[in-house]
Amino acid sequence: MRIVEVYEKCKKEETEINNYITRIKKYYESGKTNDESSKQKFNNVYESFYNYLTRKLGDISYLNETLKEMQSILLNLEFNPKPDYMMKIIELISTKIECIISFYETMKNKDKGGIGLDIKIPQIDNITDLKKCIDSLEFVFTKCPFFQSDEASLKLQGVDSGSIWLIFYVAGSVTVGSVLLNNIAAFIDKCFVIKSHKLTCDRQEQEIKSAEIAEKEKEELLKNIQRLYEISVKNAIKELEESTECYINDGDEMGRVEQSFEKMGKLLEQGLQIYSSIDSPEDVKVAFEPLEMHYIPIEKKLKQIEEKTDLDTE
Repeated sequence: MRIVEVYEKCKKEETEINNYITRIKKYYESGKTNDESSKQKFNNVYESFYNYLTRKLGDISYLNETLKEMQSILLNLEFNPKPDYMMKIIELISTKIECIISFYETMKNKDKGGIGLDIKIPQIDNITDLKKCIDSLEFVFTKCPFFQSDEASLKLQGVDSGSIWLIFYVAGSVTVGSVLLNNIAAFIDKCFVIKSHKLTCDRQEQEIKSAEIAEKEKEELLKNIQRLYEISVKNAIKELEESTECYINDGDEMGRVEQSFEKMGKLLEQGLQIYSSIDSPEDVKVAFEPLEMHYIPIEKKLKQIEEKTDLDTE
């Protein structure tokens, strides 16, 4: 999980986390007087807090070990674990969450900041394929008309740790930058539309190739499918022009858009993901949010392939 995602989750839940900790401390202090009711409430809130953290924060490696310790305590409540130790775990959780928030906000203040893109590069295990991926991105970013603006441009800000994340910021005003990023979001959305058409056409082609009909008839049907696919691409481009008000001027630009669709489509299929930066305006975030629903099934499919490969190699 990228740093910004960890930060966003912790920051979003910060108030509720602090409320939980306040309640736990209250029942902890009351329980010192051997008040059985307070001890029970302490255990109940402790368990509720653990469930809340696992549900809302999910898999954060920095917190996992401490959460496992909380889980172990809850599984052994019948043996009356010491409340002092239980509170130490709560204080450790609190400190770690504060560190995550503080670290990111300090780092963010040093950044060139603001509006931009976070791009997750697919899992790649050799330099040749990584170069191909970067080359395809470079083509789309520099050649596709929908990624261009006379008043704003994308600049590489840095690389995040863990999986490879390329961090870009927009050089230009927030207003113009927002238009550029909205255009990019619209382009990526059309990549998924075209990909869906492509899968349908490929399936139809396979059915025709295996059908018991005359070869001449097969050739004609296959040509018709290819024509339908080309029409779907041109319709997607027309819709994109209308929604972005970025119009294609000539055949050269049209060719670059079509190549960009093909290159970006392959990258998305390999697991590339593009998000708006955390500090982007709300309208930009809204434009990128629907794309996440497309990333999920691709990610699941790639994970299944990886797991099957691991099993086959055992």
